[in-house]
Amino acid sequence: MLKDSGYHNNKHIQQAISNCEFWRHNILIYPDLRQFSEIYAYHCREALKNNGIALILPTYESIDKVKNNLSDGGVDVDKHTEEGSLFIIDSIHGYHMPDVYGVLKLARSLQQRAEREGKSGIICFADVGSFFLLERTRLLVEYEMSVPKEIDLKFKAFCCYHKKDFARLSRMQKKQLLDSHYQVIN
Repeated sequence: MLKDSGYHNNKHIQQAISNCEFWRHNILIYPDLRQFSEIYAYHCREALKNNGIALILPTYESIDKVKNNLSDGGVDVDKHTEEGSLFIIDSIHGYHMPDVYGVLKLARSLQQRAEREGKSGIICFADVGSFFLLERTRLLVEYEMSVPKEIDLKFKAFCCYHKKDFARLSRMQKKQLLDSHYQVIN
């Protein structure tokens, strides 16, 4: 069942994300990069503190900028990267090289590793802005609709859309995207 949280400020967005359960494919429509960085830094820090794995796929920030945001948010980036509990991958590489399912393939391999190592689960913030930059919105909608709302991974998945990108979609595309996610957070 699709649940629209209707949250419009950072505190409420943070709470809505905290309340999300594993096994779910969610959508996050964020207002700006500053708030988005606060969101992913906080939740990645919490996941890592609780023996989880964090995966971030930025589009509008460099890998170094994400690392700085995480460090500013209290994450020991070098430690977690070295131990293999933090992954930061450019969205273009994750979704467009070699195919659109690269992120899901990575998630499945991380899930296997998490199970072997007794990790608490995986949190993923995947900015899909690369589809807009490459003018592949039709492929984006097809991809999103192919991923079930409830997935067979101990994975909190957040497909992240900048509100200006989301506004560029047709009314039908917006409806398809919203309907293909378990929870909508904006």
